[in-house]
Amino acid sequence: MAGSRQHYLPATYISLFSAEDAIPRRTRKLSQGDRTSQKCITASASDLGILKNIYTLQDNSHNPSLIDDIWADYEAKLAIGIEQMIDGSISALEWARVLVPFVTCLLVRGPDFDERFPARLHSLGFEEPHFADRPDNTNYARVMEIQRLLAPIMVAEWKIVSFEKGEPLLLNDWGFMPVGPLAGIYVPLDRNHVLHITPKTSRLVATFRDGGWLPLLGSVHLDASHRETFNQAIGHNAKRFIFGDTCDSVRKYLYAQGDSPIPPLEPAHLGFITGSHAVIHEFMWHRFVSALVKGISEKMEPQDFDWYFEGLKEAWLPPIIFPTNLPEYPAGLRRQDNFIAAYLYEMPVEPIPYDPQGPEAKT
Repeated sequence: MAGSRQHYLPATYISLFSAEDAIPRRTRKLSQGDRTSQKCITASASDLGILKNIYTLQDNSHNPSLIDDIWADYEAKLAIGIEQMIDGSISALEWARVLVPFVTCLLVRGPDFDERFPARLHSLGFEEPHFADRPDNTNYARVMEIQRLLAPIMVAEWKIVSFEKGEPLLLNDWGFMPVGPLAGIYVPLDRNHVLHITPKTSRLVATFRDGGWLPLLGSVHLDASHRETFNQAIGHNAKRFIFGDTCDSVRKYLYAQGDSPIPPLEPAHLGFITGSHAVIHEFMWHRFVSALVKGISEKMEPQDFDWYFEGLKEAWLPPIIFPTNLPEYPAGLRRQDNFIAAYLYEMPVEPIPYDPQGPEAKT
């Protein structure tokens, strides 16, 4: 695995900002501007957003590509999933299995995590955080971060922002930018659409309509003048690179390094629950997907949203890490008529004891 090239932004995602329509999408050409050198290059999407061995595990007892393989499963359906989310045809199951992981992993798979993880340990009082000096530990921490972010990302309010025709939208090397302190994120989806995600602690996440479950997604339409404002923010919030269809469009927003502060990237700074609050709900996503795969009855209590591992394994499923000495808490999920409601409640009065013979023990 020496010298393995790994994408911190999915190539199929970057390709959505190209003016080309080549298939496979990874071959589409687009431009990358560098804030450090002030240079712009044009290359295939597969050659952008890359670092060497950012995820490669050093421990020979594990598959070296274990972490990198996590992204591959949802990336296969990502471009189609984004298109279906924009046009309103995506099912709740595909939304949960493709789009929720995509957004979650934007906060986890970037090179900034290699800086944030040691900083967390230092803030906890570790003067010499040797644990974080070993790349494998940082990469395993990515997996735990996914597990604890899936629920708050799923329960957040999702709105598709569409713009009237005008200059194409750009993408930066975070894959998102903060809306404001504790106010969520904007995720560029393609040259004409942006996803606005606002943290919530309760929300109706899906509805039953036309014989199937659909995600509840909002929509906003903006005139063309907002495109320039958005691209300015994308450029100012880039760590180093911005991507667009041509060098001319990229250079317009290629601000010099240091022109603006790098945005806070910790989930707590963006408004998402963390710590023990997130631990309580770290398997809500798994239970939601399980219920959609098995089928949802007319009346479902929280305990009915149990796990269905065979169904989960049919598509994307990151490695499951079980915390030590953690009781299993009731799922914050309810069926309310033709809706599924999700609640990120705080510590319940009576947690459900962990059953060593239950389905979780079989993983």
